[in-house]
Amino acid sequence: MFFKHPLNLIVFSYFVLIGITWVGGTAGEGISGRLAAADILGLVLVSIAFLKVMILRSGKIFLPASYKLYIIFLLVLTVGVFLSDRPELGLLEVLVHLYIFFISLSLLNIFKASEGTLDFSDLLGFILFSGFVLAFIALTQFLVFPNLFQSSFGGLSGTFRNTGQAGSFFALFLALIVPGFLSGLLRPTVLNYVMATVILVALILTFKRAAWIGFLLGVVGLLFIMSFSFSVRDKKIALYFLLASFLVAPIGLAGFFYAQDEVDGVSWRFESKINAEAGTEFVEGFFADNLEASMKAFSNDPLLGAGAANIAGVYTEKYEIHSTYLKIIGTTGILGSITYLFFMLWFSADVFNTGRLNNIYAQYLRYFFPFFLGLMVSWSYTYHLRKREFWVAFALVAFCSYLAKRENKVDVAGCKDMQDY
Repeated sequence: MFFKHPLNLIVFSYFVLIGITWVGGTAGEGISGRLAAADILGLVLVSIAFLKVMILRSGKIFLPASYKLYIIFLLVLTVGVFLSDRPELGLLEVLVHLYIFFISLSLLNIFKASEGTLDFSDLLGFILFSGFVLAFIALTQFLVFPNLFQSSFGGLSGTFRNTGQAGSFFALFLALIVPGFLSGLLRPTVLNYVMATVILVALILTFKRAAWIGFLLGVVGLLFIMSFSFSVRDKKIALYFLLASFLVAPIGLAGFFYAQDEVDGVSWRFESKINAEAGTEFVEGFFADNLEASMKAFSNDPLLGAGAANIAGVYTEKYEIHSTYLKIIGTTGILGSITYLFFMLWFSADVFNTGRLNNIYAQYLRYFFPFFLGLMVSWSYTYHLRKREFWVAFALVAFCSYLAKRENKVDVAGCKDMQDY
């Protein structure tokens, strides 16, 4: 059913592969340290998109305003690299940003050109199923076969290089999945609920606070919006969602207590992440170091910053700046920060405004919006612009926005015809 067309299998495979972040070389160093399996399949997607655009749309690319605004940010990023102290370090970084962006744009154009064989509900089904596959593998390795492959001590990482990547991934996928159930675009079957629960348990066991906080803020925001909605259906869903959460909570707790007893390092990781001193240590240690590096880089060139990839080993001893916002300030300066801000504000406004329309796709966006705000909070710790899952989500949401606007035009045109009649 899922794979009624070869293209469906290719897209689903890409959704799975973006959750496998192992690389051939040393992570972050050179091409081999950046190239993962998903990037190879990405070439296939770019090729398919090119053929579809050329054949079906006579070379006309579907390029929403949000994508155009990101191109401006990429231009600023590129100029900043060439004017930086060490441009050779930033060139690969620019190419990585460009490549992921082109894959996302390719996905969007594939979605639009393949509506007959690749519906939006199918895409959400792929997100759910691929997230489940990756979460199941991670849980199996974490809870049952710890020596199956190398993993992070005391935290679930699965096919990701570390728990941070795993947490960000599962939180983002859940942010896409939950609105699918609430809008009716994902079927409310027992199997689908079980798969979503498995992804939630995997997220919990990553012990990544930023991912937890982002997802929980999304849930709270969703319940707030639905509770004060004029729709009786929204109020009922909010109530059902709370009841379901109480039912699912014991499963998550059972998984945690089992892991605490059976998996080495879980108790240590939990206690180190959740204690009275954890917040203070984070603010005075990790965050302070990142803030200092960002401000030093910014002061080097306030207009364009220090340049991409010109932080590690220059303004820090070894590591990059983790926070999206601090990194953009430090590496792209005022111009990069402004273009990034316009890009994110435009996208946020599009999701919010389109979510106010009256159709099933708009309803999905309305339920997704609070999760998106929660994700934005979590990105204060991680750098999302280089994450493959972010660009997959970006393409999906942009496609959903297009569908919602198109449905609204059809409804308006239909009403006008009825009035004329």
